[in-house]
Amino acid sequence: MLDLKYYSYIFVLILVIYFVKEQFEHKQMNRLKFFVIPLFALYQFLSNIKIDDITDIVLVVSICIVATVIGYLQTLSFEIDQQNIETHYFVVDSQRQKQQIMRRVYFVKGGLSYLIGWIAIFSVQIFVSLYFHEMNFNEVEHEFMDELIKDIVVFLRFNDHKSWWIWELLAVSNFAYYKFLLINNGKFKEAIKHTKASTSI
Repeated sequence: MLDLKYYSYIFVLILVIYFVKEQFEHKQMNRLKFFVIPLFALYQFLSNIKIDDITDIVLVVSICIVATVIGYLQTLSFEIDQQNIETHYFVVDSQRQKQQIMRRVYFVKGGLSYLIGWIAIFSVQIFVSLYFHEMNFNEVEHEFMDELIKDIVVFLRFNDHKSWWIWELLAVSNFAYYKFLLINNGKFKEAIKHTKASTSI
Protein backbone atom coordinates (compact mmCIF):
# COMPACT_ATOMS: atom_id res chain seq x y z
CA MET A 1 0.00 0.00 0.00
CA LEU A 2 1.33 3.41 -0.98
CA ASP A 3 2.38 5.77 1.77
CA LEU A 4 0.24 8.90 2.14
CA LYS A 5 3.19 11.12 1.16
CA TYR A 6 3.30 9.47 -2.29
CA TYR A 7 -0.29 10.50 -2.90
CA SER A 8 0.76 13.99 -1.89
CA TYR A 9 3.59 13.90 -4.47
CA ILE A 10 1.18 12.69 -7.15
CA PHE A 11 -1.24 15.50 -6.29
CA VAL A 12 1.55 18.10 -6.49
CA LEU A 13 2.70 16.67 -9.83
CA ILE A 14 -0.84 16.92 -11.23
CA LEU A 15 -1.08 20.52 -10.01
CA VAL A 16 2.28 21.38 -11.62
CA ILE A 17 1.29 19.84 -14.95
CA TYR A 18 -2.06 21.65 -14.92
CA PHE A 19 -0.48 24.98 -13.93
CA VAL A 20 2.24 24.76 -16.61
CA LYS A 21 -0.33 23.77 -19.22
CA GLU A 22 -2.47 26.78 -18.26
CA GLN A 23 0.38 29.18 -19.09
CA PHE A 24 0.56 27.96 -22.68
CA GLU A 25 -3.16 28.12 -23.47
CA HIS A 26 -5.24 31.14 -24.43
CA LYS A 27 -7.83 31.84 -21.73
CA GLN A 28 -10.57 34.45 -21.70
CA MET A 29 -9.20 37.61 -20.14
CA ASN A 30 -10.04 37.77 -16.45
CA ARG A 31 -10.22 41.20 -14.83
CA LEU A 32 -9.84 39.61 -11.39
CA LYS A 33 -6.20 38.84 -12.17
CA PHE A 34 -5.37 42.29 -13.54
CA PHE A 35 -7.28 44.50 -11.08
CA VAL A 36 -8.70 42.90 -7.95
CA ILE A 37 -5.78 40.71 -6.84
CA PRO A 38 -3.11 43.47 -7.23
CA LEU A 39 -5.32 45.98 -5.39
CA PHE A 40 -6.03 43.49 -2.62
CA ALA A 41 -2.30 42.67 -2.31
CA LEU A 42 -1.47 46.40 -2.15
CA TYR A 43 -4.10 46.93 0.55
CA GLN A 44 -2.70 44.03 2.58
CA PHE A 45 0.84 45.37 2.18
CA LEU A 46 -0.03 48.92 3.27
CA SER A 47 -2.18 47.64 6.15
CA ASN A 48 0.47 45.32 7.58
CA ILE A 49 3.83 46.94 6.80
CA LYS A 50 6.06 47.52 9.84
CA ILE A 51 9.33 49.41 9.53
CA ASP A 52 11.35 48.82 12.69
CA ASP A 53 14.94 49.26 11.51
CA ILE A 54 17.24 49.72 8.52
CA THR A 55 16.83 46.04 7.61
CA ASP A 56 13.14 46.58 6.94
CA ILE A 57 13.88 49.64 4.78
CA VAL A 58 16.38 47.66 2.73
CA LEU A 59 13.86 44.85 2.40
CA VAL A 60 11.11 47.22 1.16
CA VAL A 61 13.38 48.76 -1.50
CA SER A 62 14.88 45.42 -2.57
CA ILE A 63 11.50 43.71 -2.91
CA CYS A 64 10.18 46.66 -4.92
CA ILE A 65 13.08 46.54 -7.39
CA VAL A 66 13.09 42.76 -7.76
CA ALA A 67 9.29 42.57 -8.14
CA THR A 68 9.29 45.31 -10.80
CA VAL A 69 11.93 43.47 -12.84
CA ILE A 70 10.02 40.20 -12.52
CA GLY A 71 6.78 41.91 -13.57
CA TYR A 72 8.47 43.23 -16.70
CA LEU A 73 10.05 39.87 -17.57
CA GLN A 74 6.68 38.16 -17.25
CA THR A 75 5.30 40.30 -20.09
CA LEU A 76 7.87 39.15 -22.66
CA SER A 77 5.93 36.11 -23.90
CA PHE A 78 2.45 37.57 -23.32
CA GLU A 79 -0.02 37.05 -26.17
CA ILE A 80 -3.54 38.37 -26.68
CA ASP A 81 -6.08 37.46 -29.35
CA GLN A 82 -9.42 39.04 -30.17
CA GLN A 83 -12.47 37.04 -31.20
CA ASN A 84 -15.99 38.13 -32.09
CA ILE A 85 -18.51 35.81 -30.48
CA GLU A 86 -22.24 35.64 -31.22
CA THR A 87 -24.61 36.77 -28.50
CA HIS A 88 -28.26 35.84 -28.00
CA TYR A 89 -29.30 39.31 -29.19
CA PHE A 90 -29.99 40.63 -32.67
CA VAL A 91 -31.10 43.76 -34.50
CA VAL A 92 -33.44 44.09 -37.46
CA ASP A 93 -31.94 45.97 -40.42
CA SER A 94 -33.70 48.14 -43.00
CA GLN A 95 -34.47 45.01 -45.03
CA ARG A 96 -36.16 43.49 -41.96
CA GLN A 97 -33.43 40.88 -41.72
CA LYS A 98 -32.19 39.75 -38.33
CA GLN A 99 -28.52 40.57 -37.74
CA GLN A 100 -26.83 38.76 -34.88
CA ILE A 101 -25.05 41.04 -32.40
CA MET A 102 -21.42 40.07 -31.92
CA ARG A 103 -19.43 40.56 -28.74
CA ARG A 104 -15.72 41.30 -28.76
CA VAL A 105 -13.83 38.94 -26.43
CA TYR A 106 -10.11 38.82 -25.67
CA PHE A 107 -8.08 35.71 -24.91
CA VAL A 108 -4.66 35.92 -23.26
CA LYS A 109 -1.68 33.62 -22.78
CA GLY A 110 1.15 34.16 -20.29
CA GLY A 111 3.67 31.83 -21.90
CA LEU A 112 7.15 30.79 -20.80
CA SER A 113 8.27 34.15 -19.38
CA TYR A 114 5.20 34.31 -17.13
CA LEU A 115 5.97 30.83 -15.82
CA ILE A 116 9.62 31.73 -15.18
CA GLY A 117 8.49 34.90 -13.42
CA TRP A 118 6.13 32.91 -11.21
CA ILE A 119 9.02 30.62 -10.23
CA ALA A 120 11.16 33.69 -9.50
CA ILE A 121 8.46 35.21 -7.27
CA PHE A 122 8.08 31.94 -5.38
CA SER A 123 11.87 31.60 -5.03
CA VAL A 124 12.21 35.12 -3.60
CA GLN A 125 9.35 34.40 -1.21
CA ILE A 126 11.00 31.19 0.02
CA PHE A 127 14.48 32.74 0.27
CA VAL A 128 13.31 35.69 2.39
CA SER A 129 11.09 33.45 4.54
CA LEU A 130 14.03 31.16 5.28
CA TYR A 131 16.36 34.10 5.91
CA PHE A 132 14.02 35.62 8.49
CA HIS A 133 13.24 32.19 9.95
CA GLU A 134 9.55 32.46 9.13
CA MET A 135 9.74 29.07 7.46
CA ASN A 136 11.95 26.00 7.60
CA PHE A 137 12.99 23.70 4.76
CA ASN A 138 10.37 21.13 5.70
CA GLU A 139 7.61 23.63 4.89
CA VAL A 140 8.83 24.53 1.37
CA GLU A 141 6.90 21.73 -0.32
CA HIS A 142 3.66 22.71 1.44
CA GLU A 143 4.20 26.37 0.53
CA PHE A 144 4.81 25.42 -3.12
CA MET A 145 1.55 23.48 -3.28
CA ASP A 146 -0.28 26.28 -1.48
CA GLU A 147 0.93 28.89 -3.99
CA LEU A 148 -0.01 26.67 -6.93
CA ILE A 149 -3.55 26.20 -5.65
CA LYS A 150 -3.98 29.93 -5.01
CA ASP A 151 -2.78 30.79 -8.50
CA ILE A 152 -5.19 28.29 -10.04
CA VAL A 153 -8.12 29.25 -7.78
CA VAL A 154 -7.35 32.95 -7.37
CA PHE A 155 -10.19 33.86 -4.99
CA LEU A 156 -8.44 31.79 -2.29
CA ARG A 157 -5.96 34.69 -2.05
CA PHE A 158 -8.56 36.62 -0.08
CA ASN A 159 -8.11 34.24 2.88
CA ASP A 160 -4.32 34.38 2.67
CA HIS A 161 -2.26 35.29 5.74
CA LYS A 162 1.19 36.38 4.64
CA SER A 163 3.97 38.66 5.88
CA TRP A 164 3.81 42.25 4.63
CA TRP A 165 6.81 41.84 2.36
CA ILE A 166 5.15 38.90 0.57
CA TRP A 167 2.12 41.11 -0.10
CA GLU A 168 4.53 43.78 -1.40
CA LEU A 169 6.12 41.22 -3.72
CA LEU A 170 2.72 40.17 -5.09
CA ALA A 171 1.38 43.72 -5.39
CA VAL A 172 4.41 45.26 -7.11
CA SER A 173 5.01 42.35 -9.50
CA ASN A 174 1.35 42.30 -10.54
CA PHE A 175 1.15 46.07 -10.98
CA ALA A 176 4.41 46.08 -12.95
CA TYR A 177 3.08 43.29 -15.15
CA TYR A 178 -0.10 45.27 -15.82
CA LYS A 179 1.63 48.62 -16.43
CA PHE A 180 4.30 47.22 -18.76
CA LEU A 181 1.60 45.46 -20.77
CA LEU A 182 -0.30 48.74 -21.07
CA ILE A 183 2.86 50.50 -22.26
CA ASN A 184 4.16 47.85 -24.65
CA ASN A 185 1.09 46.02 -25.92
CA GLY A 186 -1.44 48.06 -27.92
CA LYS A 187 -3.98 45.26 -28.15
CA PHE A 188 -3.92 44.76 -24.38
CA LYS A 189 -4.48 48.49 -23.89
CA GLU A 190 -7.42 48.29 -26.29
CA ALA A 191 -8.83 45.29 -24.40
CA ILE A 192 -8.63 47.13 -21.07
CA LYS A 193 -10.45 50.13 -22.52
CA HIS A 194 -13.15 47.91 -23.98
CA THR A 195 -15.77 47.61 -21.24
CA LYS A 196 -16.86 44.14 -22.35
CA ALA A 197 -13.45 42.64 -22.80
CA SER A 198 -14.50 39.75 -20.62
CA THR A 199 -17.64 38.36 -19.06
CA SER A 200 -15.71 37.49 -15.93
CA ILE A 201 -14.74 40.25 -13.52
